[in-house]
Amino acid sequence: MLLLAAMQLGDMLFAAAIAAISVTLLLRIVRRRRQAAARDARSTMQRGHGNVTARVPSGAPLEREQGAGGGLPPHSLKEIPDAVVRWEIYLHEAGRQTAAEIDTKLRVLQAMTGEADRAARRLEQAIQAAAPEPASGSSPPTDCPPSEPLSSDRAVIQREFQHVLTLWDYGFDVPDIASRTSLAESEVVRILRTREDA
Repeated sequence: MLLLAAMQLGDMLFAAAIAAISVTLLLRIVRRRRQAAARDARSTMQRGHGNVTARVPSGAPLEREQGAGGGLPPHSLKEIPDAVVRWEIYLHEAGRQTAAEIDTKLRVLQAMTGEADRAARRLEQAIQAAAPEPASGSSPPTDCPPSEPLSSDRAVIQREFQHVLTLWDYGFDVPDIASRTSLAESEVVRILRTREDA
């Protein structure tokens, strides 16, 4: 009370105006939050109950309820501009076409992946069938110098070399190639380096 008594009339009017503006702004904020909450609740309910909300070109929302058969009630068709209806139909058609294209491309990709897997298996089987088994009791003749391998050994080495390069081209890593060809990893790396040097 002493504070109010000590204030002059101009100061009191200024303080009252500030208080009135503050109260007005607070009330507006509360009202806008309530409207936003109601709008969110309405849009959630519309999505849950099958209602459709479209926007006309002016920006005003146009709400319409779907009938029991999924179509629009007859009286609401008069309220919707033809351009909005055509636009909605176009969007539904475009969505269906896009989904169909994605399904088709996915099936083609799956078929191609399966065919590539089958081709890789056939290639591995052909490579393994072409590789001769070394004779267990055979030893190289003594008259041949040890620095030069026999011609059959060259063929075996060449096949192993090609097998390693083929597996590398198919994307296998060094440990996988070593396990598939029964070679040491260092030997596989040496073969791959000779290819890079060439």
